[in-house]
Amino acid sequence: MRLPLSAFALACVAVLGMGGCSRQEEYPQAVRDEFIAGCIPAAKERVAGTVADPAELERLAKAYCECSLKGVMKAFSLKEFVELETVMKMGSPVDAATAKKLSAAISECQLVFQPKK
Repeated sequence: MRLPLSAFALACVAVLGMGGCSRQEEYPQAVRDEFIAGCIPAAKERVAGTVADPAELERLAKAYCECSLKGVMKAFSLKEFVELETVMKMGSPVDAATAKKLSAAISECQLVFQPKK
């Protein structure tokens, strides 16, 4: 399965909600900050047509990306994450098992974008 870096960001924008982060301490703050910074623009793009208020769009994108980061940190060790990021930056295909693991890690985060009832 081939996922370009933008697709990774969208994947992190499309799908989680796994509570605690057993591996959070392994992820340096700079890595977490970079993940969020890369995720937010893709998250905004994904829902830009459905959210008119820029402040609300920013809030939703940030909430989604923070949720996605938690899921990724729980599912992937830092070493695994760095390897995945490297593969994607090179434009190489991501194996099906890793893509499935990523999708599962962020699957509940899309609920952030659901309309409130």
